[in-house]
Amino acid sequence: MQPKHSPPQQSIVLKFAPNYITNEEIKNEIGSAYKSIYNLEKMKGSMMEKSRHIRLALTCSDEYKKIINSNGLTLNEQVMEVNEFLASPRLLIYSKCNDPEHIRRNCLFQYDACRRCGNDRSTGEYRECTICCHRCKQSHLSTDFKCSLLINYRRSLLYRLKEKPNLLPPNIQLFISTECRAKDEKYNKILINTKNKLNSNNMNTKQIVFNHSIFHHN
Repeated sequence: MQPKHSPPQQSIVLKFAPNYITNEEIKNEIGSAYKSIYNLEKMKGSMMEKSRHIRLALTCSDEYKKIINSNGLTLNEQVMEVNEFLASPRLLIYSKCNDPEHIRRNCLFQYDACRRCGNDRSTGEYRECTICCHRCKQSHLSTDFKCSLLINYRRSLLYRLKEKPNLLPPNIQLFISTECRAKDEKYNKILINTKNKLNSNNMNTKQIVFNHSIFHHN
C-alpha cells in the first residue's frame, strides 16, 4: 500500500487549477504523461471562486524534475503554472508569548498571551475573542505562518545558515526555498554541513523544510 504523501522533495503544486475540472479528471489527464502520480488533493486554504491549488505526489524523482524544469503542465488545453511543494517548517514557538525559538527562562513577556488576540489568558475566556495578531495587528493567529514576524524570522534564519552551514547539526539537511536561492543556486536546493562526512553518506538524513505559504505560493 502506497503512502498518501511522497516526501516534499517529490511533490509539486499545480496552481490555479479551474474548479470545473475535478481532481479525478486532472489525475487522468496529467497521469497519461506522468505515470508516477499516485496522489492528488486540493491544498487547504487555496480554494478561490474559480480555481484552487492542487498538490501532486509522485514516486519518480525523474518525473518530478521534468515537471519542475518545464514551463508548466497542460490541463484542458491550458498551460498551468507549477511550483515546488515545501512542507511546513518545524519551529519551536513558546506558548506563553507565541514567539519562536526561545523558552520560559528567556521570555520577557509579562503574561500568557492568547494566540487569537494577544490578551492575558488568565483574565477571562478567549475562545470567541476577535482574531488579531498582537505583533502585526493582522487578522490571523499569532502562531500562523502568515505572520510577518515568523516570515522574517525564518528568512533570516535561513540566510544565516547559508552563510554558516557548519551551524547545522551533522544529521540535518535544510531544503532551501526558491525565493532564498541566488541565481547561480537555481538547482542547489539542499543545505548541509559539508564539514561532516555523515551528511553526504547517510541516506536516511533528517530534513527540515520551509513552506511555500510564507512566500505566497499556496
